[in-house]
Amino acid sequence: MLSNIQAQNNLLTSLDQKEDEVDVFFKSIAMTVKKLPSRAINKAKLRILTMVNEIEEKYVVPDHTKTIKPNYILPLNSNNMAQ
Repeated sequence: MLSNIQAQNNLLTSLDQKEDEVDVFFKSIAMTVKKLPSRAINKAKLRILTMVNEIEEKYVVPDHTKTIKPNYILPLNSNNMAQ
């Protein structure tokens, strides 16, 4: 377990060193979203994920031989989403 955590930390460190303009953009979005109330954060995450998914479906040619596994986690509190 400890080796898995160390491997993840090493991966994050190496990825952090290869930051480009897309990384900077989404970090700035994250900073802005973090200032919102929790209900608004949940709504923003859902809308952003939906938008990115729509763009992926339009521009990414699916490879049916591979299983697509998202590299993001979107924890949503369903109680906060009701309006």
